[in-house]
Amino acid sequence: MGELTALKVKNETTPGRHPDGAGLYLNIKPSGAKSWVQRIVVDGKRRDMGLGGYPSVSLADARKLAAANKSGATERGKARRVKEVKIRKSTSPTFRDAADSFFALKSTTWKSEKVKRNWQQRAERYVFPMIGALPVEAISRVDVLAVLEPIWTAKPETGRKVREILRDVLDWAVDHEYIDVNPENQIRKTSLPPMPKVKEHFKALPYCKVSEAVAAVYDSTAFPSTKLAFEFLVLTASRPGEVRFASWDEIDLDAATWTVPAGRMKANKEHRVPLSAQAVDVLTRAKAVRSAGPYIFPNDLRPDKPLSENAFTVLLKRLNLPATAHGFRSSFRDWCADNGVDRELAEASLAHSNGNAVEASYWRSDVLDRRRAVMNQWGAFLVS
Repeated sequence: MGELTALKVKNETTPGRHPDGAGLYLNIKPSGAKSWVQRIVVDGKRRDMGLGGYPSVSLADARKLAAANKSGATERGKARRVKEVKIRKSTSPTFRDAADSFFALKSTTWKSEKVKRNWQQRAERYVFPMIGALPVEAISRVDVLAVLEPIWTAKPETGRKVREILRDVLDWAVDHEYIDVNPENQIRKTSLPPMPKVKEHFKALPYCKVSEAVAAVYDSTAFPSTKLAFEFLVLTASRPGEVRFASWDEIDLDAATWTVPAGRMKANKEHRVPLSAQAVDVLTRAKAVRSAGPYIFPNDLRPDKPLSENAFTVLLKRLNLPATAHGFRSSFRDWCADNGVDRELAEASLAHSNGNAVEASYWRSDVLDRRRAVMNQWGAFLVS
């Protein structure tokens, strides 16, 4: 007969390992999460084996598993035999394993490698060190709070993203019947301090300085493809990723139109960009030095690849221009506001979604011709 009882296991709250005998322990985390651990000797080496979380694995179940493990190790004397011991289906994966399964399933639908990389880096840095080794069934809202509290106000945007990781992975665990309730959803608003509402905007130049920035780029030692891509980015008020991956099959020079596919747009909706005479001129110059690859602005060192992700950032930093590549969209938007461009046209030119559902239901045209007039005025302004 072991030292523990079902009632003692249920009521015990003291952190640490509580022995039952024969190498079986009830392990209680500072968070209050309980799980079973068995200390066993295999091949002359002492090992600790996790047997699952409580209450999904009861005291009686843990004893049966421990006995089976010990018997297997004695008979075979091999770690392989221990691994063959079958644990009932309710035993859950660790959070790290669940996260890996979620990532493998969902990351194929994410648009960019940068999004995937950022997700993995946040999980590795902020989540796995805290709860990565815990079975998902042993994770409580106290554990979730322990992950979030150090970064919630110090790094608000990171805090939001990390909370999304916790929510998504634990939702996956619910859907796969490893847990009944997602502990992240149980966190009350009062459990975390108010998050700062200050939004960091992309650094941008006044629109009257944009022409000077383009001239500075052309006077620099940047690669030709980078110079052309930067000018095209400014003239079209596009996002950096939309320009870097632009391919020739998206361009209709006769119609002076660039059609960006949905998969590369933030709103996941195809977007037609009317090209000003200045933008068409950039494409004409790019075509004159066209490589064999599909990209309009290829990597100068590897023509089969798109322009480097950091090309614009490095360029602007080297020239001491106080702006980001994305910030030139803000410069364009300010120019629109000061030059009488309708708000709807300005927002449509930036491929921003209409936040008013009723208004959006009537705004079904992409108003290409009206936007073309705006982009022609913008292009003319930049060369005036």
